[in-house]
Amino acid sequence: MLDEKITLEGMVTTCLQTAVINGQYVFQTKNNGNSTVKSPDGLFETDHIENDLNHVDVAICEFYGIPNPQIQTQDQSA
Repeated sequence: MLDEKITLEGMVTTCLQTAVINGQYVFQTKNNGNSTVKSPDGLFETDHIENDLNHVDVAICEFYGIPNPQIQTQDQSA
């Protein structure tokens, strides 16, 4: 019974899914009614983003105000 009520998607605030659109791999950021995709309002501007985990990491860190050492390293080296 527990397996029917609790899902991994329900335990996280962001759940992305890959999609292929015009031969290009992208991440789906909004639920289309047939998936478990979800993300907080304002995290991503569009329904699909480039398939780049670094872009996702940076967006999440900026959205929640989480210090990201990789961003700091890039800023300091510039």
